[in-house]
Amino acid sequence: MRKLWTTAVVPAPAPLVWSWLTDPQQWSRWGPSVRDAEIDGGRLGTGATGTVATVGGCLLYTSD
Repeated sequence: MRKLWTTAVVPAPAPLVWSWLTDPQQWSRWGPSVRDAEIDGGRLGTGATGTVATVGGCLLYTSD
């Protein structure tokens, strides 16, 4: 499996940045390729499942 890593410096407090990263409703605000995202159960965490719709029309999802 290939892995891709990227980094960014964000001039904001870590708790605020973490809240953006873990809230799928915020993903389209900072991820230009994300049109919409939903996490089943509403909370991102280990074993979470959900869907991500991209602006290119791809639908990405995870399931059990």
